[in-house]
Amino acid sequence: MRFVPRIRTAVILVFMVFLVAAAAGAQDNTDPVLSLADKLYRDGVYYSAITEYKRYLFFSVPEDKQESHRVIRDVFYRIGLCYRWLHEWEE
Repeated sequence: MRFVPRIRTAVILVFMVFLVAAAAGAQDNTDPVLSLADKLYRDGVYYSAITEYKRYLFFSVPEDKQESHRVIRDVFYRIGLCYRWLHEWEE
């Protein structure tokens, strides 16, 4: 009977770890256009990824000025990576 409190404590700790991991994952990338662009990039569909990154820049830039500068910088960097993989140096 003395093992029951230990098992209960272990189950609670595992549950809390999953909750924290889920909350951290939910904050990463909530914009669906940016998520799609990132998936296309990972899959090697670079022309479509560029299109989605540009769509994100046109429609979905955050209102917060400091956050928008960071996001815009990151998105242009990813667009540059796509062009690099496509060997389109002029773009």
